[in-house]
Amino acid sequence: MRLGLLVIAAGAATLAACTSTALVRGASPGAAISGTVVRGPTPPAQVEIQLDGKTYRGEWYENAPGKEQRATTGYPHRRHVGVADATLFAADGSTMTCHWEMHARQGEGVCKASDGRDYATTVR
Repeated sequence: MRLGLLVIAAGAATLAACTSTALVRGASPGAAISGTVVRGPTPPAQVEIQLDGKTYRGEWYENAPGKEQRATTGYPHRRHVGVADATLFAADGSTMTCHWEMHARQGEGVCKASDGRDYATTVR
């Protein structure tokens, strides 16, 4: 019984250690957009972004880099570049789509609100 509890506790601690949180911020000073990306041991990560008093939530999917991103990235770095995409939903039904070019778990990109506004964002 105690061995089983010890194994379960060790497994839970290992999974918790694999979780990381990144901040999403507006790329320009004073931007009204912010949020978090919580990456667990298995994809997809969970994204939550606040904008104009609304909270948008959704899943973040990381993919291989596109040809342009690969072409501008030197050989040693190609193994940790990629893109991340998320479609987020607010409680009132409005949506936001985000796309980031990633390098070593950090990135830059754009989030587009359903009202047509674009927000340059960074993930750190």
